[in-house]
Amino acid sequence: MRALFEAALIVLSIVAALAVNEWRDQRALESQVREARVAFAREIQANRATLLSDKLGLPYHQRLLHRYREVSLKPVLSAADLQPIYTEFPSGVNLLRLRDAVWRSLSGGDIVRKLDYHDLFLLAEIYRQQEEIDDYNRAMYAAWRQVNPQADTPGYVKDGVRSTRAYLADVIGAEERLQKLYDDAASRFGIK
Repeated sequence: MRALFEAALIVLSIVAALAVNEWRDQRALESQVREARVAFAREIQANRATLLSDKLGLPYHQRLLHRYREVSLKPVLSAADLQPIYTEFPSGVNLLRLRDAVWRSLSGGDIVRKLDYHDLFLLAEIYRQQEEIDDYNRAMYAAWRQVNPQADTPGYVKDGVRSTRAYLADVIGAEERLQKLYDDAASRFGIK
């Protein structure tokens, strides 16, 4: 009888130790998930500030598109017609650079899988939209970098203005979609 009692006590002790260990692991994972949410919120908040910046993001690109639309109304363009735009926007188009370190670091791990699925899907949409903007930027940057001996001809200038307008319209559309996603994330993640 005593041996049976000791065996039961040992089994009970092992089960209790395993339960405590499981509880501790679960609490640690919940803490990591909370920390991940805070990290995502900070990254999104910083990206949102960049996106809405008058000197870098969406408002800047909207003003620049407006100026390119104005200049494109001329039937024939020369490089000199673009000089007022270059003067007004001396830093150029300002390709938007958004952070994604938290997403890249955590997206394949257990912590992200423990997020609420609405949060996870929203984060995936946000970072996919950021990638779309990066794709537009890479494609247009490559096009702009090409040297062409006819760069000063009116036809080439007009085509360059048309291409820049199309690029800006696409990027602005992507930035507006991203702004909406950031606004959704602000309410879900408590971003101010």
